[in-house]
Amino acid sequence: MPQTPKCEGCGVSLQSINAAGPGYVPLELFDKYENPLCQRCFRIRHYGSHYHVVSRYYTPQMVLDRLEKCGAVFYVTDLTDLTGTLNPDFLRRLPPRAMVLLNKFDLLPRYLTASAVKKKVSELYGIEKERLWPISTVNRYGIPGLKDLMLRDAENGFCGYVNAGKSSLINALLKNPLSEDNEELEKATTSPYPGTTYEPVTYDGGWARLVDVPGMENLSGICRWVDEKDRHLPGKTKRWHRKTCFIRQARAIFFSGLVKVEVEPEETVILQFYFGDNVSVHETNPTRAEEIYAHHCGTLLLPPYSPKFIKTWNWETRAASMEAGYDLCFSGLGWIYCSQGKAKMSVRFPEGLYIEKRTGFIKGTKVR
Repeated sequence: MPQTPKCEGCGVSLQSINAAGPGYVPLELFDKYENPLCQRCFRIRHYGSHYHVVSRYYTPQMVLDRLEKCGAVFYVTDLTDLTGTLNPDFLRRLPPRAMVLLNKFDLLPRYLTASAVKKKVSELYGIEKERLWPISTVNRYGIPGLKDLMLRDAENGFCGYVNAGKSSLINALLKNPLSEDNEELEKATTSPYPGTTYEPVTYDGGWARLVDVPGMENLSGICRWVDEKDRHLPGKTKRWHRKTCFIRQARAIFFSGLVKVEVEPEETVILQFYFGDNVSVHETNPTRAEEIYAHHCGTLLLPPYSPKFIKTWNWETRAASMEAGYDLCFSGLGWIYCSQGKAKMSVRFPEGLYIEKRTGFIKGTKVR
């Protein structure tokens, strides 16, 4: 029985019956092209149109089942969202020699070296430094050396949470940087929307076989409280921003429209907010906080990205203390670093959003 053809961009089984369903290809294209792309991948690549078919996520067990066939495993994480993409429990279930790839190294301050990043991640998560590998699919940092770590006679599996950059990494590995024509090697379909890869896809780079495993969904990340059509926006960024707040008296700070931080400083406190292009930070008087939220959530306070998406969420309020040298991280959103002083905080956020306190990831930043 002949196998059902797969889309080489996202791995979905191709079909020509349901035009609104995953894997649709007009019937006439099956005869015209040997390996046609599904309708969604075609629109993404040629028209930049992403929002057509519902995303697909793999459970951790589904990922592990596929990785059993791989001789080498690479766990792709996002350095700007380790809270949401580096799961210690999942890592423990991977083979002992699995490498942890620290993607988006280009977004961190330039003074941070790869060795410093590896040392910090090793301290935070208890991972051997030899298993950590900073990379960037934008400027190709770490890509040539990564090829040397891959097996030539077995499958190399790439796994991780959605939007960590697995498919972009696959394309970066397949590219020949000395060639001016790399268009034909853009095999894996990439999109800012989470869940673009539908089924595992194997690519033969000539020097190794690469398996792009669909991403796992972060159920406790900020995207859960963003309209589905906007879920690519919180993590979509070309640079990592920093906003510094000098707190000398009680203040309320909105870290997006979904997180409100009320600060009671014991002394002058300096808080540094780290976030992407599509996230806002707004400081105000605590007495005006609810008025500002009511009028500006979804416009001035982002995310969410539309006032129409404001829903009656279940809110959680948590007391926290912040001291110099610590971060308070919000999964999928960014983090707050306390560079000076000590303060009591009251943090309001949607119930279920994962928050983590850690020793400062970016230290020594000068405040101007």
